[in-house]
Amino acid sequence: MEALKMCRYKHHLESCFEPKLEGCTTNIVYLSTIAPTEGTLQFMCAGDIEAYISHDNCWSLSEVQNQTSKCYLQYISSIQETLTSPTLLSDPKHIVGKQFCSIVGRSRECMHGATKQNCSDAAANTVYRLMERVFKEMTSFFSCPYNKNVADKGRKRVYQVY
Repeated sequence: MEALKMCRYKHHLESCFEPKLEGCTTNIVYLSTIAPTEGTLQFMCAGDIEAYISHDNCWSLSEVQNQTSKCYLQYISSIQETLTSPTLLSDPKHIVGKQFCSIVGRSRECMHGATKQNCSDAAANTVYRLMERVFKEMTSFFSCPYNKNVADKGRKRVYQVY
């Protein structure tokens, strides 16, 4: 399984990030690029790998791979567009935060939906927990609001602004 191979190199990958981050403050480039990669590593390699592996038959479906790849590409495109916005540095933090919370919410729902459409609820919930960890630093930094209506339906938190 590819995830296990990734965990084997976790320390090496982290050692690539750390020198680049020394002396840096938390910024939106870090939050939208390196932090999600680190969140993925933490989820996969710190105990949740078993839950992920238990749904390997789902992740290997071409439909799931195609749809989640589209979700990822949408995330990257939206992040790049936002990061290159001429008003990014002049907009108030709450406006910038709203944009990033919206991107995170759409990405999480896209990944969850792509999995739920083709796999079990348990697999979709695993993806949801993964996405929650992937975006944890960004949602914390921007204090992203949660949609209580969706949470009340038994799902984990969903970002309200999207």
